[in-house]
Amino acid sequence: MKLSAEKIDEIVRNVLRELQTRAAVPPTTPVQPPAAKPTGAGTGRSDDVVVIRGRVVTEDVLAESRVAGKTVSLMRGAILTPSGRDYIRKNAVRLSSILPEPEVSVRGIVLIAGKSQTAQAAAQAASWKVSQVEDSLAAAVAARDAVASVRVLCVTEDPSIVACLLNREATIRSAVLGRSEGFEKLIRRMHPNVVCLSSDGWSFSELTRLLRMMSSFSGPPDSWKELIPGGIR
Repeated sequence: MKLSAEKIDEIVRNVLRELQTRAAVPPTTPVQPPAAKPTGAGTGRSDDVVVIRGRVVTEDVLAESRVAGKTVSLMRGAILTPSGRDYIRKNAVRLSSILPEPEVSVRGIVLIAGKSQTAQAAAQAASWKVSQVEDSLAAAVAARDAVASVRVLCVTEDPSIVACLLNREATIRSAVLGRSEGFEKLIRRMHPNVVCLSSDGWSFSELTRLLRMMSSFSGPPDSWKELIPGGIR
């Protein structure tokens, strides 16, 4: 087919117009993916390591944290659900070292010579640390070293001996509790920083109440008087 000069001019004008229109469009700017939103579990990132601080790690938590192909660190004691395990397997997620538990302030320490499940359970309920010691002498030494920073409960077969050894120290107010009845009055009047007792005759609730009472006092009572050398008040 033979084109006329007018048709050729029209085609050229259309092509030039199309080229000019394309040149006016700015080059496409790469769009950055949105930053990952923090989830209820709490996350943090360091290079390719994603820290998840939640106690329960599900598929949804991992997906929202965008951990596919990355390394994940979990809190010690965190529960990884079956759906979370499937997500990790399917998305090439690597588990790194588990983060330690955040430090919790210790209100006191329970030193146990022998066995006392009741004292251990009460210590856990009152947020006190538990430490096993060999005998009464070891309990006295450990209590002397710890009492500068925390309250101490010594559970031994010889609580009177432990208290006698400790009360040689001017900074220690050690009380012996031979039975559970009426201990509240002694704690309020003396504010002991060390209590020595045998676990016999004490219930879980009584020991828990004792530890919590000890935690509530700091320093001696206002009316407390120490003996100075020579036995003069």
